[in-house]
Amino acid sequence: PSCVDGRLQPNEVTRGKDGASERELHRRAVAHRHKVARPPGFVTLELADPPGPQRRQPPLINYPSTNVHVDPTGWRINGKSAALTTFATPDTAEPPGATLYTVGQHHGADELINVLGADYRGVVSTDRGPEYRSKKLKGWKWQKCTGHIKKNVKEVLEHKSNVARDFGEHLTELLDEARQLHRDWHDGHRRGYRAKVAALEGRVSVHLRTRKLTDPDNQRLLDGIGREHAAGSLLRFLHDPTLSPNNYLAERQLRP
Repeated sequence: PSCVDGRLQPNEVTRGKDGASERELHRRAVAHRHKVARPPGFVTLELADPPGPQRRQPPLINYPSTNVHVDPTGWRINGKSAALTTFATPDTAEPPGATLYTVGQHHGADELINVLGADYRGVVSTDRGPEYRSKKLKGWKWQKCTGHIKKNVKEVLEHKSNVARDFGEHLTELLDEARQLHRDWHDGHRRGYRAKVAALEGRVSVHLRTRKLTDPDNQRLLDGIGREHAAGSLLRFLHDPTLSPNNYLAERQLRP
């Protein structure tokens, strides 16, 4: 879509998650800015304009939510590569929940700061992209998608045999146990929950402890996932069960 004054213009075809054309999305966006009631599936399209070194601007939107799911995908602006990023909250799934889509030259720390604000103190649910390790985002809290992590492990296991499978298989078992514990909490089985979390987290810490592995692929998994665990970004959903262990909410908003 073309952009004027930092906003997407409704002169090219883009579809919202409910199939609405860009013209319809633009109409809804205008209605939203004028505080008109939002229809189900309402979508706002904005262009993220990262603040320059001499400029600081307020967030594009006010996110009172303590949890925001973020997921980028490829996009094109005037034939050039760009990124379209979804910002969704747990309220997105409930009418008249909204999803924010930003389009910029690339997805990164400046975009998150521009949308959420430099002082955002909620939890951001994402994949394990390197852009989230930017020094600009130091102190931010994350929940890394365990579905993506399991997929990363599975891709490694497909090429392993014998003892080289042990690391990935045990990590998968631990993640499955964590996700089941989270489901049990939501099903009302909460007796001894905190003790179970502490015990499981201890086992995960042992498995992801810093050490040298003989298999380079397993070493890469250990280094990357171990870093997330050490930062509290792997099992945060167990300490706050209102969080999802996955980032599927944001991913679904990118699908027709």
